[in-house]
Amino acid sequence: MSQPEPREVDLRQFASKVQAFGFDFVLEEFDRSWHAPEGISVQTPYTEYLRSKGRLEASLTAADSVQALMTEIGHPLKLSDVDVPESKFMDIAMHAVADPAVMFNPRPPGGPAGILEVFKAAK
Repeated sequence: MSQPEPREVDLRQFASKVQAFGFDFVLEEFDRSWHAPEGISVQTPYTEYLRSKGRLEASLTAADSVQALMTEIGHPLKLSDVDVPESKFMDIAMHAVADPAVMFNPRPPGGPAGILEVFKAAK
């Protein structure tokens, strides 16, 4: 099977939104770059910052190490790893919106629909 042509996706245009949402959004942007399909380089304000400080590769290596450790010890990485069927996502999302950690999150998830999006991405 041939490797896809390397592509670059530049998300730096959203820098003002990243700053408005704070650190948790920055981590989410970094997570997007880490989980990008093979052959695609995702540029975010955070990856740009890490690259400017010479720390991007070290950060990606650290993230890979954490994932390897979690895999080695059998820690689930996706909802499907713990047999959560997609048909239950909305029920769980409805309960999640009542959780104080979600209710007082500085970045509101957008109700059950927003939480459902996170679940679908984590399946």
